[in-house]
Amino acid sequence: MSKNKIKWLILLLGIIALIVLTVYFRQKESVAICTDVEIEMTSDENRSFVTEGELADYLLEHMGEIKGLNMNKISLKEIEKTIESHPHVYSTEVFTNLEHKIIIKANLHQPLVRVHPYNADGYYISTTGHHFPLSPHYTERVVVVTGFVDTLMSKKVYTLATHVNRLPFWKAQIEQIFVGEEGDLILIEKFGDHRLIIGDTENLDKKLERIKVFYEKALKPKGWEHFTTINAKYNNQVICK
Repeated sequence: MSKNKIKWLILLLGIIALIVLTVYFRQKESVAICTDVEIEMTSDENRSFVTEGELADYLLEHMGEIKGLNMNKISLKEIEKTIESHPHVYSTEVFTNLEHKIIIKANLHQPLVRVHPYNADGYYISTTGHHFPLSPHYTERVVVVTGFVDTLMSKKVYTLATHVNRLPFWKAQIEQIFVGEEGDLILIEKFGDHRLIIGDTENLDKKLERIKVFYEKALKPKGWEHFTTINAKYNNQVICK
């Protein structure tokens, strides 16, 4: 037998073996039973807005009992979609192992600020701008937002808080954002009694930089106790009272 014929024979046998194995594993999978459903949190271990048990109950409520079902009747995509519909969950990864156990890795939203508006229920705004409810299990230590916060102002709060969070100087300084009745955004410091009036979210970088320069060049020599309000809402100026 020529070398070419041997090569073709080996190739043909390989293809046949692959087809046989594929059919075998598909048939095996078709009779496999889900042995368990395991949920793991992939976010910070100390952040427990929702428990694994609560997510398991949520999945049960929306999809019914999955353990014990035939594996070929279970949609991993549907499980992923269901878990991601939970208000505290940002994303999920769902897969199976060799023991036919379904593994769900849930990544929770990372809070940016905690909002307590007047005459409304509190909530968090995540680092991606998503709103999700407070948790009875855990309270994140983030900047607190109070005042007249409606849908429009919550977007402006998110913009301001994102700016503050990415600048080390301001992240260390600010503990609260207050939204005034006229829509002014006001920063309140962790140390001292200063109210920093930002106004709107336009030109945020310039406003924050003006206040920082004022701190370094004017406030330190004169003394912090001389002022309680620092207003940077107007262009190219800082007004103190």
